[in-house]
Amino acid sequence: MIRRRRVRRRTKARAGILLLLALALVVPSTVQAVSPPGSDDGGFGTPSAAVPSGGGGGNEEAPSSPIDPVARFAAGEISEALREQLTWQAEQEGISLDKAIEKYAWQGPLAYLVNEIRQDYPDDFAGARIEEDLTAWVAFSGAAPAGAASSIRAFPRAVQIIENRGFTEADLRQRLNSVHNSVIGNDNIDTAASTYDIGTGLLTVEVVLKNSESTPEEKTSMLDLLQANLPVGSVASTGTNKDVLFNIVTSTPGGGDEDVTGGMHLSTCTVGFVLEHTSGRRHISTAGHCGNNQRLIDGSIYLRLGWGIEHQGEWGDLQRHSVPSGYTLVNEFRYDSGPNGYQFVESTGVPMEGQWLRKYGKSSGYTVDRVYRGSVYYPEGRKLVAMHNRKARGGDSGGPWFHGTTAYGIHSGNWIFGLKRRDLFTPVHHIDDAFPGWTVATS
Repeated sequence: MIRRRRVRRRTKARAGILLLLALALVVPSTVQAVSPPGSDDGGFGTPSAAVPSGGGGGNEEAPSSPIDPVARFAAGEISEALREQLTWQAEQEGISLDKAIEKYAWQGPLAYLVNEIRQDYPDDFAGARIEEDLTAWVAFSGAAPAGAASSIRAFPRAVQIIENRGFTEADLRQRLNSVHNSVIGNDNIDTAASTYDIGTGLLTVEVVLKNSESTPEEKTSMLDLLQANLPVGSVASTGTNKDVLFNIVTSTPGGGDEDVTGGMHLSTCTVGFVLEHTSGRRHISTAGHCGNNQRLIDGSIYLRLGWGIEHQGEWGDLQRHSVPSGYTLVNEFRYDSGPNGYQFVESTGVPMEGQWLRKYGKSSGYTVDRVYRGSVYYPEGRKLVAMHNRKARGGDSGGPWFHGTTAYGIHSGNWIFGLKRRDLFTPVHHIDDAFPGWTVATS
C-alpha cells in the first residue's frame, strides 16, 4: 500500500507538469467517457524499465526535459532515430515527414503512459488500444481512478476513457490460461493457439485436430464437445462458457521461421538484441525455436557461438548465446540492410494494441506493422504479441521489433488468428522472467 500511494502522488505530479506543457504547446487533450468501441485486439503484461542512456552514432542528444517519454513528447522532442524511421515510413506511404510525425510519434509515449497505469491500477485497468483511425482509448473495469484519469487528460493528444467495462485485463489473462490449458489437454486436439479480445472479453481458440480427415459433422461435434468441457466461468457478458469462439485450422501454419549487435545474421535466424546479466556478462538473443548450433555469419564476421539456454513456454520463444572472447557486444541493433543502418538501444517498452512498430529480419529486411493482439498462446510459447499482417519470411526469427531507440520484442514466427496469418514476437519485458537476471542491454 505504501508503494501504491507513492506512485499515485508521482502520477498526479507528472500530470500537472504535462498539462502545463500541453497548454503551452496549444495541443488539444479532450477526453470522453464512452461505450467501448467494437474491436478485436488483446492486452499486454508486466512492464520493463525505460531509461534512456547516452550513446554513439544516431543517438539523440541529452533531453532538455525529464526522461519520462510522455514529458519529452509534450515538450516537442523526437529522437533522431525515430525521425529517421518515420522518414522511411513517410516515403513508403507517400506523405510528408510532418504528417508521419503527427500520425505516429505519439504512440510510444502513450504506450509508456498506459503501462504505468497498468502497473499502478492493476485492479482497475481493463485494456487500451490505438484504433486503425488513430483514435485511442483506455478502459477500466469500473470508474476510472482519479490519478489515472488525470494522467490521461494531461496527455497532449485526445484519448478516450472507457468506464464500467466489467472485467480487468488480469481477469482476461486468467480466463485465457484456464481455457487454453483445457483445450490442449483434449486427446483429440493436436495443437492450439488462443488469444482474447480486450474490447469485448471474448476469447478465440484456433485448433488443429489430430484427425485431419474429420467430416464436417465430426468437426461440429468436436467443437460442441470442446465448448461443453470448458472450465466454468466467463468474463464477458454472454453467459457461462459462451465467451469462447473456436475455429478449426486444417493445417499448422508454421510456428517458426526456419530458415555483435542485434539484427545481425545467424546461420538460420536473426539476432534480436544484446542481453546483459546483472553480473555484467553479455549474450546475444534470438528465438527459442532456432537451432542450438548457430553461427554468426554477417559480412566479414564468421563465428561459432557458444550455447547459452533456450526457453519455449510460459514466457515466450527465446534463446541466448555467448560470443567468443575478443568481441565486444554493444547495445546496438540493425534496422536496415545498409552499412549505416544501426541504432543504439536506449530503453525497453511494453507495446499497446494498435501501436505501429518496426521489425528487422535477415530475409524480409525492414518492415512496419500494427500490433493486433497480446497474450497470444501458441505452440512455440505463451504471452506473445500478434501483428496485423504476415510480413516476415523464413530466417527472420529472432529479429528485433522496435520503435525509435526503444526495444519491444524478438520475432518468433507466425500463426493464424481470425483466419489470417500474422507475425508474432516475444515482448522483451518477459526476458527477465525466462532468464532471471538478464535484460536487454541499454548502455
